[in-house]
Amino acid sequence: MLALGLFLLPLAVRAEDTDGKLSKAKEKYDTDKDGKLSAEEKARAREDAAAHDKAKEAEQRKEVLQKYDANGNGQLDESEKAKIKADEAARIEKYRQELARYDANHNGKLDPDELAKMRDDEQAAAKTANQAAKADAQFERKMEKLRGGNPPPKVRKH
Repeated sequence: MLALGLFLLPLAVRAEDTDGKLSKAKEKYDTDKDGKLSAEEKARAREDAAAHDKAKEAEQRKEVLQKYDANGNGQLDESEKAKIKADEAARIEKYRQELARYDANHNGKLDPDELAKMRDDEQAAAKTANQAAKADAQFERKMEKLRGGNPPPKVRKH
């Protein structure tokens, strides 16, 4: 990941938009405002990218430890690593099942029409879940009213 950041940052730094304005990255690191990045400015950009990537990796390690370090010793033992592998295998299998569900032509990838079908299904599922949550809340308010208590307030989306 660090290598990717070090590779992409110089590309972003050299990028200019169609109006000839400096890219945001270039603006940030062009401290002398000459429109070009000196060797020192480029070095600073690479250092910042490396520090950002290192911090991101540390955060990811922390999240993995929080999720999988069952004994809390700050390290992953073999059983904890096995749990990570099992979870990853389950995610891969779920992905394969979803791919098979929507890959109508069985070419191993989702074409635009197949992607559109998947998005439509996801939107319908989200709408159904939202409607179910509203119905559950309405039912709870009615039940509380029947019990003689104070019903929870209606939740409104803005």
